[in-house]
Amino acid sequence: MIVGIVTAISALLQFAAAFVALKLIKVTGKRYSWGLISLAIFLMAIRRSISLYQYISTRHLEPLDVEFELLGLFVSTLMFAGLLLIAPLFQAMARNILELKKAEEDARKREKQLYDITSHLAEGIYVFDERGIFSFMNQEAERLTGWTYEELKGKVVHNIIHHKKSDGSLLPIEECKMLHVIKSGEIYSSSDEIFINKDGNIFPISVISSPIVENGKIIAAVTAFRDLTQQKQLENEREKLVQDLHESLKTIKTLQGILPICSTCKKIRDDKGYWSQLEVYISNHSDAQFSHGYCPECGQRAIDETMEELKKNKARNSGKSQ
Repeated sequence: MIVGIVTAISALLQFAAAFVALKLIKVTGKRYSWGLISLAIFLMAIRRSISLYQYISTRHLEPLDVEFELLGLFVSTLMFAGLLLIAPLFQAMARNILELKKAEEDARKREKQLYDITSHLAEGIYVFDERGIFSFMNQEAERLTGWTYEELKGKVVHNIIHHKKSDGSLLPIEECKMLHVIKSGEIYSSSDEIFINKDGNIFPISVISSPIVENGKIIAAVTAFRDLTQQKQLENEREKLVQDLHESLKTIKTLQGILPICSTCKKIRDDKGYWSQLEVYISNHSDAQFSHGYCPECGQRAIDETMEELKKNKARNSGKSQ
């Protein structure tokens, strides 16, 4: 009689264990794994039930092995207890997975919202974590660098767009002042940095990098930058123009002060006391040159004088011939 009770308890424990295994499918989502385990335990319970049925129906004519049934009860108890104890672990894991998925979904929503907001800015924006790895990039940053966020996701920002100096030499990551923001916690700004786009071309930028602090700990940094190519070109052209003007001013001679000039012959006295013709003095003290000609009044006067002289000569010649 005791053997039958032991067998019955063992079968019940196995059915219960099979039921718990089925419940874990919902918790873990592993349908096939726990389905097969539940089926195996269920078949063991069926087998145990068949033995019990045969024992009862034959009125104990087919005796059961007591030691075997006790061992079966012990194994069934361990199986059921193990599944009961492991169930909370899987439930906790399932909750963690759900929380992780929710956190990832929230992060994607925040990232999309941030992308939508920064897509209308005229500055490139990107975010990197404490390891210097890209975690966000707006549309203007993609346009300026030629890279997409998907191409740079998970890569170190310095090694992609900031590994060279303006002279073309390599810039070690240890000397990167933008990455140093993570360690120093101080804002860095400059108008003398350069970036390298996807085609390998260098372009000047103005940049400001700020640390992102969460719960008193720096977890990332955000960098805003602007292309200064056109501005630098204008500055270079302006500097060249100023330099050209300075060079021109050096070659220009000017006349200043009071010039002593004769009221009759119009000669000018120089600082050594010598008198020179007006045009000679100006030529010696400036870059001006003279071409001689007549103004309308002087030209008419010269014509009149010439005509008068011709008339006089003609009259003299006529008198001699008579």
